[in-house]
Amino acid sequence: MLVDYDQVSGFLTTIGPELDVEEIAAFEESRSWLIAADDETELALSIDYDASEERLVIGAELGAPPPERAAQVHELLLDYNLGSLEHGGVRMARDALSGEIVQLHDLPLHHLDADRLRKTIAAFLQTAVAMRALVNAGFEADASSPAEPAATNGPAGSHIRV
Repeated sequence: MLVDYDQVSGFLTTIGPELDVEEIAAFEESRSWLIAADDETELALSIDYDASEERLVIGAELGAPPPERAAQVHELLLDYNLGSLEHGGVRMARDALSGEIVQLHDLPLHHLDADRLRKTIAAFLQTAVAMRALVNAGFEADASSPAEPAATNGPAGSHIRV
């Protein structure tokens, strides 16, 4: 069963309070949503409904690394992308215009339900907070690997995990 835009909007309305976020804004004309995480993290997640690819594209801008650390950060993100299947398909990219690092995840619309969407968004946000700290503050603050989200994102055996 393919979930449509209105169903996703309903899911977001239902799960919003459970996500502990400041706001979820819907933009029907662009078939997208913006989730303001909270005042502390100042993260915003974008969710785009992509009917042609039958997916939601979840994204977050994490900031641009300081120039003196850019090569080190880019290397880390390439390594992270190589293991993207191990952490549910979350991947990193660099916006060519701004130099900002962008975290991305494609969530299939087939058989999507509110609980799966809630778990995926919560896990994505957890990873974004950890990765943004690495991108902006450096490796001294936390030398461990970034958190990996904990939510099922696809068929059995394919998940985002901690």
